[in-house]
Amino acid sequence: MLCSPQNPVGTVHSPEELEALVRLARIYRVTLISDEIHAPLALPGATFTPLLTVRGAGELAVSVVSASKAWNLAGLKCAAVVTASPAMASLAARFPPDTRWRIGHLGVIATVAAYTEGEAWLDQLLRTLDHRRLVLGSLLAERLPALRWQPPEATFLAWLDCRGIGPDNEPRELFLRNGKVALEPGLRYGAPGAGYARLNFATSVDILDQATNGMARAITIAAHPGGMS
Repeated sequence: MLCSPQNPVGTVHSPEELEALVRLARIYRVTLISDEIHAPLALPGATFTPLLTVRGAGELAVSVVSASKAWNLAGLKCAAVVTASPAMASLAARFPPDTRWRIGHLGVIATVAAYTEGEAWLDQLLRTLDHRRLVLGSLLAERLPALRWQPPEATFLAWLDCRGIGPDNEPRELFLRNGKVALEPGLRYGAPGAGYARLNFATSVDILDQATNGMARAITIAAHPGGMS
């Protein structure tokens, strides 16, 4: 299973990385399923490479795509499996039998509209997310220097390294308890997520301001218990 672009880190895999992955998959006879749901959300400065455009990928990989993330259509239920060879088309046909019937009729209509008429809207969204990414970076540097992050190349999600505050999910619980800011706990994404938290920056500048202010306040309260009203 490949998450491309990667969630929660926001990495856009390079063509060279994907070529190496396909080469290894061929050597070890591994089938690749590439989840490319965040593909339309490659932010300015990054270029997304669909796995099936890599030489040799079509014989051993399928891609799963949807308009649900980029156009916010998740509740309407529609996704597609993309194949590039008869062998992989046969594999897709062996997916659980109810998969094809769990698509919503309105989801199909909305997905077609997004792909055919939604390019201008998506372009504006990417500019907005790029701005929010910059705003969040400035707020983190100013208010939360104990946190580290690598600005994501794609998605609307920030993967925050909070290990300077505490281990495991302790930082996330601290932000929730003292700052009333709810982030996704890093351990939800496996053991390597210990000490991390995921923040959604697809929101207003005002909410990002409130969130980072609450997180900074949570750290201050923890450092000086009983010292703030």
